[in-house]
Amino acid sequence: KTIAKNILVEDKPFLPTDDPEPNAGLFYRSDQVNFAKKGIPAVFVFSGKDFIGKPDNYKAERRLEVYHKVADEINSDWDLTGLERDLKFVFDVGQNVGNNTDSPKWHPGNEFETQFNMLYGK
Repeated sequence: KTIAKNILVEDKPFLPTDDPEPNAGLFYRSDQVNFAKKGIPAVFVFSGKDFIGKPDNYKAERRLEVYHKVADEINSDWDLTGLERDLKFVFDVGQNVGNNTDSPKWHPGNEFETQFNMLYGK
């Protein structure tokens, strides 16, 4: 969260959160879940659902209109500022983990903690 507070979205700190829809199982359908199942700490980054400056239903409408259709392509209407911000956050987190003397660990009680302890002989 220290890294995130230095990133601003509409003049407010960028706030990472827990999975906003845990019942959707997005983490369990992601590529990194196989690392987690072996105990290797993994992070799941999801850019969210809000489009700054657009109505609340914008994403849902655009998804119906173009997702997995011929019209689903990058175009000049796209504002990639949010993508740039998100990638900076991911880069900074990775750099922080890589430069830290402590290895990442699962939070106590996490479902993958037992595998982590077995993997690292704890």
